[in-house]
Amino acid sequence: MVNVNTARQESYSTESWLKELKFYEMEVDSCERSLEELIANASTPQELMQIEHFQNQFILQRYNLRRLRRQLKWLARAPEEALHILIEEARDFIRMFKSLLQEFDRFMAPYFHLPAQIVYNHPA
Repeated sequence: MVNVNTARQESYSTESWLKELKFYEMEVDSCERSLEELIANASTPQELMQIEHFQNQFILQRYNLRRLRRQLKWLARAPEEALHILIEEARDFIRMFKSLLQEFDRFMAPYFHLPAQIVYNHPA
């Protein structure tokens, strides 16, 4: 017998995580648009290498986000243990992505006059 409260909590948790991952997908979009602005003005091979590094990272992270979203949708109907494993993977993704964003912000700071250190204080 399925506990109705447990089922609602799992559903809410899955919906929350899907929204969370959608937010990070929009972050990737924003970062890619910023890179597009830099490509036209890149003046050194080192700048082009850094831009390519971030392009590759954002492609990889978009792939990871889409995979996580598909798995979350599938696991919403799966056993609770499987859902917890995937949620932990989503938390790992968020930690790694925040690190990438900090690296990207340091790279972008001179071009867009950003503060030198931006800290992402997300609860995940």
